[in-house]
Amino acid sequence: MREEIKQVIDSAFRAEGLSEQLHEQGFIRRGDVVRSVVQSILSLETDQYPAFVIDSILETAEVLKRMLDKAHFDSGRRKFYPLKGA
Repeated sequence: MREEIKQVIDSAFRAEGLSEQLHEQGFIRRGDVVRSVVQSILSLETDQYPAFVIDSILETAEVLKRMLDKAHFDSGRRKFYPLKGA
């Protein structure tokens, strides 16, 4: 599995719970979009996609990462690169 795919999968795990938090704050549509993005990222583990689809998902993952950073949100979960001391 490509290194960058592992990194975006970790970002998807990091986002666990963000969609629910957004729903609670009244950002229903934004929460739905986050959930959809996380699902598409996690599908990279099991589904085979053409390169252009993978590139599109990786670009979308960058937006998710910026969103997580801006919101200072981190579920503390990772799959491939566990947090140090966790």
